[in-house]
Amino acid sequence: MPDDDTHFDQPRKTYVMRTEEKFVRANAKPGQNAPGEQNDVRAWREDQRVIENQAGTDDLTAPPKYLYRRRRDFVILLLLGNGFFGGMMFLNPQNPFVLMFGLAGIILSSVGGYWIIYHLMQKY
Repeated sequence: MPDDDTHFDQPRKTYVMRTEEKFVRANAKPGQNAPGEQNDVRAWREDQRVIENQAGTDDLTAPPKYLYRRRRDFVILLLLGNGFFGGMMFLNPQNPFVLMFGLAGIILSSVGGYWIIYHLMQKY
């Protein structure tokens, strides 16, 4: 705050609502258009539609066929996972714990890989 008290001597500002328009209106007020006359926005949009139709960007086409790699990746995942756990089971066939854990690993890797690739991930 200033040290001198001169700002108290100035008159207080008053605010009032304006009744007259502050700017000069270029277009007619809403509802004052002629009945057959369209708004400028509609005329502009119709001009844009004509340009889009001439350029051919307004035509809808089917999306191109896309070769998905999910099946290939799932088969690779199955071969790697089942090969690892099946190899462990093949190397130690006398140990029942290795057989149980190997079978559980095969089931979990197969079902988990399917769930991740086909349900959680987007198409790629």
